[in-house]
Amino acid sequence: MVTARTLSSADLNFEVSLGIKIWSRSHREYVLWGYTPGSNPSFCYNVLDSLLNIKETIALEQTPQYPNIWFEHRNRNTVESLDETTYLLATPYKKTLVDGSQQFGVQVTERDKATHTNQKTVFFPLKVQTSGNSSYVIDVKQTEEGNIYLAYGDLSGANKLSVVLMDAELNTLWQQYYLNLDEWDSANCMKLLNDESVGIVGDNNSMPKVFALFVNNDYDTLEEQGFIVRPYIYYPNPVQDELHLQFSPDVTPTQIELYDMQGRLVKTQRNGLENLNLEELSAGAYTMRVTLEDGKVFSDKVVKE
Repeated sequence: MVTARTLSSADLNFEVSLGIKIWSRSHREYVLWGYTPGSNPSFCYNVLDSLLNIKETIALEQTPQYPNIWFEHRNRNTVESLDETTYLLATPYKKTLVDGSQQFGVQVTERDKATHTNQKTVFFPLKVQTSGNSSYVIDVKQTEEGNIYLAYGDLSGANKLSVVLMDAELNTLWQQYYLNLDEWDSANCMKLLNDESVGIVGDNNSMPKVFALFVNNDYDTLEEQGFIVRPYIYYPNPVQDELHLQFSPDVTPTQIELYDMQGRLVKTQRNGLENLNLEELSAGAYTMRVTLEDGKVFSDKVVKE
């Protein structure tokens, strides 16, 4: 049986549709979102049941929950369901810093499906901050492994495009900037190609051009073109007995060292580097040095409780 239903802008509480995604696979629910342009543009998203009836409408406004959210007719946002209880909301932001200057970028917020309250928010500023900045979200998507890709752009042309890979806790694994894409005017969509790569499609309104950008989760390529935050995550921190590390599939760790605050080496481990036992160490702060097969070394602070 094919279900068809027409929803008007009055039903949806917006005039311009931006996208639709699955909200709940088990209940066959969907989320549809968009905005109404004007001098005071408004955004909202609607949860639809399996018969495409509207179950819930959530207005997105500047509130204490979103003091920095920034709406113009060009700015876009997107929604991504993570599981049956949580979802991500990615929106442009403009916030005033302590020195009075303004920062533009995109914020990703993890929210509770039942209450729509914020659980965690992370900010991604535009690489080049100018008075003409206007950030927008291309898309945010979760891979089968649980990592999260985010793509966003700058309509002013200063920072054409940025792609971010986060873990399930919204920690940045790497971020890559593309600043000189002459053919690029705006991006239309991002698609997961697999757990290690995405494709982003864009166009140029002033020229008859359409092009696609393919980004691979490739450690060496990323180091040349962008920058790496670190090719692994570690948790929990603070830690009591055992520290866990999850490495990017494209890197091979060879050694982990721990140094105390006096710079003394207190622990070295060369095997089983996904788990680091710290039971014998005293409580306090340590510097963890992770060495990779290619000789690169990363340092992080670890607190033992």
